[in-house]
Amino acid sequence: MTLICKSCGESFDVVSNRADKARFCSQRCYRGYYNEHGWPHVKPKIKLTCKKCGKIFERKPSRADDKYCSQTCAATDVQRSHKGIPRSEKVKEKIRERIRLHTEALDEHAEILRDQGFEVMIVDKLRPDILARKDGKIYAVEVEFGKPDYAKYEGIKVFDDIIWIIKEVPS
Repeated sequence: MTLICKSCGESFDVVSNRADKARFCSQRCYRGYYNEHGWPHVKPKIKLTCKKCGKIFERKPSRADDKYCSQTCAATDVQRSHKGIPRSEKVKEKIRERIRLHTEALDEHAEILRDQGFEVMIVDKLRPDILARKDGKIYAVEVEFGKPDYAKYEGIKVFDDIIWIIKEVPS
């Protein structure tokens, strides 16, 4: 049986038992048509506003309950506990102070590394806290308060070495 391609208009042959479903002469025409006209089974994304940073982001309709644009915003929102229960002002202030101390420690140690001839970029809120480069080698620099979590770099082979800076937990 011969049909006309819905995308390019060329005629193409198809076996009779597929004649009721076949609309395209090739995968290329199939993908091209739906890339241009939209895929029928894909629902349009919805726009949401991040509760933390205010950025507008898109999600599938099934994720309409998302409140944050990223895991970073969700993790750094001091208004929210890990169970979603609002935190007390005392707890929020403690978190703000810890973030301030961490930021100061990053700035301090980035300057020390620069003085030692490293090229330095503070990443923060991601892993690692600081990226440093010297003599063609790339180092991950982690600033930790209290006991370091060495396991988070287990199996990661991107860096030539990891520099751990351990600070005392503020009381």
